[in-house]
This record gives sequence, structure tokens and C-alpha cells, in this order.
Amino acid sequence: MEVRCPACGVVPKNHTLPTIEIPKDTQVKSPRTNEMMTFTDAIIDYIRHYFPNLHETTYRVPSALFYESRGDLDLYTNEDITQNCSGEEKTKSTRKSPSEVIIDRFQKDAVEKVVAALYAWGIARGAVMFILSEYKLSSYCKLIKNTKSKKVPGEHDLLIFSPMSGVILVEVKSVPSAGAIRTKRKNVRGAWEQVLRNENSFRDMNANLEFVHDLPVCHLMAFPNLTEVDLQMVNVCDLHRKHIIHKHTLETVDTFDTFLSSFLDNDRTSLHTTILTDPHYQELCARYAGFASIVHVRTVADAVRKSAAKMARVFLTPQQLALLAAPTPERLILTGEYGTGKSLVLKKLAEQLTSADPSCEVYVVSCSNVSHTRTMGRMRKSNNHLVDHIKQLLDDTNGNIHVCSLAELVRECFPHEDPFTIRLSPRLIVDIASTLSKARPDIRLAILLDEVPFVPTWDWGPLEEFCQTHPEIIMWMTIGTGTYYVSEETENPSSVVSNHAPRGFPVTHLTRCLRMTRNGLRFYKALQQLLGDKAHMHMEYGNAIDGPIPGWFELSQCLCNPLDPFHCSCVESRMGKALRSMWNHLGKVNPSHVSFVVRDSVQSTDKFLTSLIVNACSQTGIPLKSYLPSASENAEGFPIAHEPNPSEDSSACNLVDIFSFKGCESPVVVVVTPFGWPLVWEHRGGRHGWDDISPQISRGLGQIILITWPPEEIDFFSLQAVRGTIDSYSYMPETASEDEREFARVMTEKLNKVIDTYHRRNATGSLLDDLVKQRVLVKHPIVESG
Repeated sequence: MEVRCPACGVVPKNHTLPTIEIPKDTQVKSPRTNEMMTFTDAIIDYIRHYFPNLHETTYRVPSALFYESRGDLDLYTNEDITQNCSGEEKTKSTRKSPSEVIIDRFQKDAVEKVVAALYAWGIARGAVMFILSEYKLSSYCKLIKNTKSKKVPGEHDLLIFSPMSGVILVEVKSVPSAGAIRTKRKNVRGAWEQVLRNENSFRDMNANLEFVHDLPVCHLMAFPNLTEVDLQMVNVCDLHRKHIIHKHTLETVDTFDTFLSSFLDNDRTSLHTTILTDPHYQELCARYAGFASIVHVRTVADAVRKSAAKMARVFLTPQQLALLAAPTPERLILTGEYGTGKSLVLKKLAEQLTSADPSCEVYVVSCSNVSHTRTMGRMRKSNNHLVDHIKQLLDDTNGNIHVCSLAELVRECFPHEDPFTIRLSPRLIVDIASTLSKARPDIRLAILLDEVPFVPTWDWGPLEEFCQTHPEIIMWMTIGTGTYYVSEETENPSSVVSNHAPRGFPVTHLTRCLRMTRNGLRFYKALQQLLGDKAHMHMEYGNAIDGPIPGWFELSQCLCNPLDPFHCSCVESRMGKALRSMWNHLGKVNPSHVSFVVRDSVQSTDKFLTSLIVNACSQTGIPLKSYLPSASENAEGFPIAHEPNPSEDSSACNLVDIFSFKGCESPVVVVVTPFGWPLVWEHRGGRHGWDDISPQISRGLGQIILITWPPEEIDFFSLQAVRGTIDSYSYMPETASEDEREFARVMTEKLNKVIDTYHRRNATGSLLDDLVKQRVLVKHPIVESG
């Protein structure tokens, strides 16, 4: 007997919803201007303000996935909730059991897979769409007092407005592939019935809008966990299969583009066909996402604020708790990728030591400004903001915790020495520890070194000998991430570091990343994979906060075409447009939540960038305060920046370099780089990208943004940087060590291969395009208006 398609013959149950009647003379107070105006004028004014490019790009609301609109449950992963004995306590606020919370998350994840694919498709195609997900019908225009609203059950999994297609409704089911055939058939039938019912609900609730009556509605079902084979097994007919998004559809950007373009019959020739006029499109978006309706995480600024507030919560993982609960070892080395809490453990240990022994003196020493490349161990003069960051986290009631940079400690111990002529080494660590212990012979001393570079050639003998003769001194070190790498999948960071660590210093590797959102960590892991560094494979998600997907803005093509992009006359205008597009994307974010990061403020390229960013922010009205050397020191021919005055506006964006920003955090991190092929180092294969941005993107608590140049100019900047570095290696000072000379020889050889690689390759490209295809990065258009 032939088995019928589960979706055929389905008729939605007759369930008429009340029309949301809003009298034409309804006056409301605009939350933006506090003026009384008509309802329609107020919501449109609001939507224009918070979605300035409404008619030119794709928006999604909510702007990021959050499992819970309130509370801190999404700080905990599924494993935390199911395995931790306090899982019931964590879920108390939701009135759900841990298993119910997991099931609910499974469904939300299924919806998010579809939303992310649609959003990426819309941005890439330049489509105008407004994507609403998990929209409760009872939220619609609920905040208008004059409306006679009733409690309306149900929700739209996805409700999409599109001027070219009208309305698109998507019903999402999270049924797993391993489920029974009967369950799958039931879900297909239920999804089709629900999506038809949702059309009736949409038309019923908007019956007072005349244009809605004849508005085309497209129906889709989504089963992100089912395959094409699953659909065949449940006998879905060809007609309904065209309405189904399944696992294989979502696998790649190309497969999804093929499916959706075909479904909407929306090829390039019909992109400009308008079904929903601009005023009608604007009114629908304003009604559903404006202030009159209850919407959580309406804009990217809301998502940034919410993500940063949650991520700023400081708590310890079970691994960290176990480490601190055990008897304190006198010696320890901590490793871990960015955001795994190495500095946090040192901070907690410092508090723990002074609490147990009020006479104990603890030095938390930041080595983040210590170079680990050509000038191995030398201290840089960049500001060390990590010191202030750690101080803000500390609870030091006794005043016995001293947080300082390595340079500051060198000055304290050796007042007549210039710290910037001294190199960090095991011998220097011994000299500092010896000086501090002699000055305080009767107290317990702890020295906690943070962000120590991993230098395999160091001679640890002096430190090993000192520790044997001074067992009473506590000494812990964290190893700076990025100063070592794991090249083989069979290796792990602990073994790599242990092979070159001082004897008597056991190595503990922290695995859970608490300081990045899941989308931020996905992007980071994808970058590291391209980099060839396998250390990210030993890194776990530490929370359940998705956050916004990282964004990429590429400057428009140069119009003046100079031989030297440093002297491009249109670059300020192009950067201004990119910053304006970025600012509109962020949607009224608090400026103090934004940090612009350039690579190295003492290099000529980055002095050029400093001037460019300062001037472009000034032109676009973006408040900015710079922590970098004055841009007026730039080489001749570079644009002179109008220096911002940090005291003028406490609510301003920050401009920092990678060294002063190292170890710090910001709700929004904007990395501005003219380098970029392939943008990151690749340890194998002879390829080299001048800018490894991994340390910077890992410090974004909410939104990560990249601003780059077009490929042709990227080539110029990258080659200029490579040649400049080769030149610098040819002028080694007489005081240079044999290690430095050998390092210079090896790097010169590698960098000459890089130049050959540039000359031999056939096409200019960026690995960022590959990350866009992986949907861990969204490339946003440079929008002129807004």
C-alpha cells in the first residue's frame, strides 16, 4: 500500500485571531523624542532611528540568540546543567527541569541555524529583508494602551518581510535524524499545518492594514537535523519537498543559495521586482519590531550590551575551582588559549594568599608588553592596560597585593636601570625575586608572572637553582598564548610547554573559554584552523551565549589609484564610509564600549592608521579617545590627525594598539588592518599573513568587527611590511645575542619565501572569504546612506 505524503491534504484548524485595532487618532509619546505624535509616525520614527539602513540591507531581530531573556542560565553550558549537582538550582528561575531546558535549547539551536543561514544569504546577496525569529503573537503591539488586545497564543518561528517576496513564514522542527519514522512524519505534518495557520494568524491580526489582504505569503518548513534520505523515508512528495530546508540545504553557502534563490524565483534579473512597497515594508517592520511591541534584543547594540553584561560576570570553572581548592603548590605554570581565565586564576590566588596570611606580600606582574619575536624578551614602551584591568577585578582589603607591569617592577627593584634596555629572562626573574626577598626577609612572598613569553631557548638553570634554595617563595607563571603553537593533532599545549619548562614547575592547561561568546569562539577556532595551530582543539566552549556573528567591512575601491596607497587622497573618505556603515550596523551602541585596535603604534604603517582613524572618526562624528603616541609624529607625507582630547567626552571609543590592549577586554573590538593575505600566520606551507589578529578578536565580549582594505592594496601593505622587516633584521646591534641573530636569519629566509609566494600566485584573495563561506563571519556592504 502506497504511503501518502504527511503534508498532503493538511488543512489548518479554523482558529481566527482578533485584529489588532489601533484607532487612527491614537496619540503616543515617542520614547526617542518624548514628543506626542500619532502611532504610525512614532513607530516609523523609531524604526528609522534604530534601523537606519532598513531599505538597503538585511536585519535580524533578535539580533543574536539568547536562550533566556532574563537571568544568567545561559552562562552555563548543557554539560553544566546536566552534570553539575546544582543544575536544578540553576534552572529554578525558569521553572523547568534540566532536561526540559536542554530540549528547549535544542529547538532554539535549530531555529538559529536557519536564521543564521538566511541572514548570511541576505547580506551576501544585497537583499532587503527583515527577519523576526521566535516572535510571540502576544507581543505584537502589546504596549499600546488604546488597543483592545487579548492574550494570543502561539508564535512565529520565523517571520520575514521582503519587498521582493512579500512575507516568508518558516516553521522549524528540531526532530533528530535518529528519531522514529512515525515521529518524523508527525513533525512534517505538524510543521505544514502550523505554517499555514501562521499565515491566517498574520492576516487576521493585520486585517486593518488593507495591503496585507493581497500580500503574497511564502511557506517554508525547516528540519535542520534531517537529511534528504530522511525525507524520502517518510514519503514527502516532490511538491512539499520544495518547501523544506533540511540539513544538506544548510551545509554550505552555495547549497543554501541554490535552494532559496530557486524557491523565491529571485535571480539577479528579478532582484528589483517590488511586491511590498517601501512605506508598507517600513510600517510592517515598525509594528513588529518598534517600541509598541515587546521585543528582546532588538538591535546589535542590545546584543552587545547583553552579551558584555553576562560575560563580565566573573566565576570559576570546575577545573579552576579544583586548582585553587587544592593545597597551593609553590611552583606552577598555567597555559590556555585566550579567554580561558589564566589571569583570573592568578587574581584569585593572590586574594586567597592574602586572606589566609594577611602579612603575605603578593606581586602580580604583567609581562604583556614583553616582545617574543625579533627582540626576544625586551620590554616595549606601550601602555599596559592589563595592569589596570587586573586592579579593577581585585578585592584587596589588606593592600598587600601589588599589581604592576614588568617594567614598573624593574624600576622598583633596580632604580638606576632603564627597564627598556633590559631583556626578560630566567636570570632577570631570579634577580627580581632575590631583591624582593632580601627587602622583606620576614614575610611570605609570592610572585605571579602573567603572560610570560614561551622562549624554548631560555636557560632555566638559574631559576631552578634559586627555587631550590628558596622553597618558601611561591612562583606561578602563565604562558602567553600565541608565543607557542601546536602543529600536530597528537600534541597538546601542556606537552609542548613542558618540554621546555623549568624543572619543578608542573604545567596545567586550562581548557574552558569563558570570555568569548560562542560565535566569537567559532570565528577564533576557524582562524586558528587556517593558521595551522592545533591548540584550539584543546579549547572548550565555556558558556551558552551566542552573541552577534563577527562582521567584516572592506573599504571600497580606490578612486585616485596612486602608486603608493600611503598617499591615497580618497582613503579618508573611504574609511569614513566604512566607519559609518559599521556604526549604523552597531545601532546606537555606547561609544565607550568600542575599542579600535591597530597593530603596532610605533611602526610607520600604524602611525598612518592612527591618523586615518582619528580623522575619519572626526568626520563621521564618532567620539574617540586615543591612547597611542601623537599622530603628528607621523612620517612626512602622512595625513596629520586632529588629535582627540580624551577629557572632552568620557563616553568615547578607545584607540589602542595590540600591545597596550593585550589581555584587556571590550564589548566591541574593531580590528583595523591593511594587511590580510592570508591575514593570519600559517605555520606550515610557507605562507605568511602579516597580521595575526587572533589575540585581538579574542578580547571582544560582544561584537567582533574587522575593517580591511581591498585585495590590491592589501598586497602593497603586506609586501611593504615584509620588506621593511627584512631590512630591520639586516641591522642587528652589536649587543644582539646569538639567539637573536639566529632568529633574524631564519625569519629573513622565511620572509623571502613569502615574497616569492606573492609573486608566484595567480590571483589575489583573502582567507576571510573562506570564513564567510563557513558562516563564522559576515561581510557587510558599505552602505552610503543611513
